[in-house]
Amino acid sequence: LVMGVIFSLDIKNVRKLPPLEDPSGQNGFYLEGDNGSIVILIHGLTGTPSEMKSLANSLQRSGYSVICPRLADHGKPLWVLKNTKWQRFYESVRKVMSDEKVVNAAGPIFVGGLSMGALLALLLAEEFKDKIAAVTCLAPTLFYDGWNTPYSKYFLPLAATPVGNFLYFKEEPPARTAIQAGRLPLDIQVEIDAIVALPSSPV
Repeated sequence: LVMGVIFSLDIKNVRKLPPLEDPSGQNGFYLEGDNGSIVILIHGLTGTPSEMKSLANSLQRSGYSVICPRLADHGKPLWVLKNTKWQRFYESVRKVMSDEKVVNAAGPIFVGGLSMGALLALLLAEEFKDKIAAVTCLAPTLFYDGWNTPYSKYFLPLAATPVGNFLYFKEEPPARTAIQAGRLPLDIQVEIDAIVALPSSPV
């Protein structure tokens, strides 16, 4: 919530940034539907558009066109990403609204995001409230408490200083960590253990 408020207060700085490349080109993907509606999907921090591909394919089969841009500096070395401001990420998404596919959409426009992408989706829906019909948030990062990286939370205040560029903590998969920490009800733990025990199948 605090992060979202800070983003909203500083949103005017986005317009001062240089333009980015076509979001539906090599830095993202576009799937064409047939019902006139468009869904803009936004991947998470350190992720790529490919993490949204399964959802995008499902939406396309339901008739929706889907645009998923690659956020600025994603796919580049970690040190480059660490020095990228959130405004650059948002500009990657904001650029989509001027794409001719969105401008000429015959039906409603929807936006959805994963993790940090969910926060960018909320910002986009707020700025373009007259054009975006609905927004959906998948695991939004409203507040990061570092529960699955227990020691790193003591260093969170340093993230806003130059020292933050030298710190890096890799999170464990949340479901597995939650089981180990005893944070899930027993019946859910049993079901997850049963799923994990199943033999893998080719995709």
